[in-house]
Amino acid sequence: MKIHLIGICGTAMATLAAMLKRKGHDVRGSDQDVYPPMSDFLASEGIPTLAGYASDHIPSDLDLVVVGNAISRGNAELEEVLDRKIRYCSLPEAIREHFLWGARSIVVAGTHGKTTTASLAGWLLTDGGVDPSVLVGGIARNFGDQGSSYRIGRGRDFVIEGDEYDSAFFDKTAKFLKYLPDIAVINNVEFDHADIYADFDAVTLAFRRLVTLVPRRGLLLIGADSPGARALADTAVSRVQTFGTRDDVDWQAHDLEPAGAATRFRVRRNAAPFGGFEVPLVGAHNVRNATAAIAVATEAGIGVERIAEGLRAFAGVKRRLEVVGIADGVTVYDDFAHHPTAIATTIDGLRRAVGASRILAVLEPRSNTMKLGTMKAALPESLRDADRVYCYAANLGWDVAAALSPLDGKTEIHTDLGALIESIARDARPGDHVLVMSNGGAGRAMNGAGTYRVVPAGDSAIIVEFDERIDPVVNARTVAFADAIQAADLRGVRDVVPTYRSIAIYFDPLRTDGDALMASVEREATQPSRELAIAREPVRIPVCYGGDLGPDLPGVAAFAGMREAEVVRVHTGTVYRVFLLRDAATYDAARPGAARFRRHCRRADRGVSRGNAGWLAGDRPHAAATVRPRARRSISDESRRCRAVLSDRAR
Repeated sequence: MKIHLIGICGTAMATLAAMLKRKGHDVRGSDQDVYPPMSDFLASEGIPTLAGYASDHIPSDLDLVVVGNAISRGNAELEEVLDRKIRYCSLPEAIREHFLWGARSIVVAGTHGKTTTASLAGWLLTDGGVDPSVLVGGIARNFGDQGSSYRIGRGRDFVIEGDEYDSAFFDKTAKFLKYLPDIAVINNVEFDHADIYADFDAVTLAFRRLVTLVPRRGLLLIGADSPGARALADTAVSRVQTFGTRDDVDWQAHDLEPAGAATRFRVRRNAAPFGGFEVPLVGAHNVRNATAAIAVATEAGIGVERIAEGLRAFAGVKRRLEVVGIADGVTVYDDFAHHPTAIATTIDGLRRAVGASRILAVLEPRSNTMKLGTMKAALPESLRDADRVYCYAANLGWDVAAALSPLDGKTEIHTDLGALIESIARDARPGDHVLVMSNGGAGRAMNGAGTYRVVPAGDSAIIVEFDERIDPVVNARTVAFADAIQAADLRGVRDVVPTYRSIAIYFDPLRTDGDALMASVEREATQPSRELAIAREPVRIPVCYGGDLGPDLPGVAAFAGMREAEVVRVHTGTVYRVFLLRDAATYDAARPGAARFRRHCRRADRGVSRGNAGWLAGDRPHAAATVRPRARRSISDESRRCRAVLSDRAR
């Protein structure tokens, strides 16, 4: 089938695109913003990605269009699909139709803990030899060389994270209602997604509908420590088993014991001893997650000893209390927590692991529910166990200072991310633990040079992505950091490319361990900040990211003899990169490459390798020699050569 995804750069949509491609379908897509890491992930999967939404992105030979849940009426591509009556569906419908009808579907749902529990269950089944397929809403480190949000197995089991958010503009029911559950795990039920659900009863109704979909011979696993989940048991027609730390449950975790970055615990099944376990996660909430996964693995026929081995080998999920670096004795964690309950349990888990050491909690209220202020009254209590609280409160419509006033003066409110980072850096001292909590990209501090995160992008690239956007000139420190990575001569690195807010590091996966490379990059980021780049001419942004070509777009289009929309489409396809250099209008050596540049623009649709890149110099762009795949000179070599020319001119 030829399938087009509208809104392809969302994490779930990009993952679905990759899974469909692996099944042999001809897959492509479009999005308003095409930038790392998802643009590079899609490129690594060989999936063409078009920037912006345009009716001519919808060809006549499409078999199916998948409509992302962020897409609404008025979208040019959606309107074209509706006008021509092309077959379309939502993301969860596509997953159901292409992957779930012939599978034993294991749906992991709940307000909190879905991604971790689904990753744990998927890994235990994988390690136990069941060979399941898995789809989660995060990067599970056990899947793939660099971690992945999915795996395609040959077994009959399909472990999927079940989200209660709505499916599409034409279907406002929860995604998990499409997932045909044979086994359903409901960790907990609380009020969330205030932009979708009117109240707690509306949320509960969605979960009750999920419970009624489990067949008679299926299994419903209920997190009995949650009153909202426990109340669903009476709705079930299937078998029901409960799990938690209470005494009156079928699967009881007990004797929890912190062990550094891990937790030891024992499990009783129907009041009888079942086994002892250790999971490399902290907090009682993660023990509950692991207990649910143990129950799923047991249902799949995996023995207790193999389950225990699998749990010990669990590598975790990115952004779930993930240690992202240690500098000057200060440990920094990244976590997805954004609901007050998740915030409280995350801080509690860290507190149990670090004892009396100070916890500096950094909160970004970024979810739609938090932005509405629906949960603001519960925030002070959820943050009570932190020693200091820093809140990034940009673009909120409610008084954060007033809401957090019960925390007795240990709170700082910032609307400038740089100022927040500086304040944390000033206050932190050796032995402290900085916990960054956001369901967005609050980022990580890089020695006062901004904020960043390091993420995998397919099998052969990682992205150092900066939250600050500096347009149109790349931050000189970002360029300096890219140069430092290049100078470090890390094993297997083929190219280091600075962009307007990220650095793409391409490497040979046969020579380089991706996790080791990420660790090396993290170590490089903790080195003293480099000021070398401040005195030299910075590089202009590449035109390929996000469809945002800036003021140079008309000149690029005129030079290439193409419409502006066509230039945007070609140069946001992640197969062709153009760098714009500042104040190099007299660099006439670039002119002879013009014809080559135009040819490569038009060839880009036919899948020009990601290694092909050109660059333009001057206020009126001129093309320069194209860097061929596997060429000795890297793109960054070219940019350095151009900066040398600029420096000579300045002298």
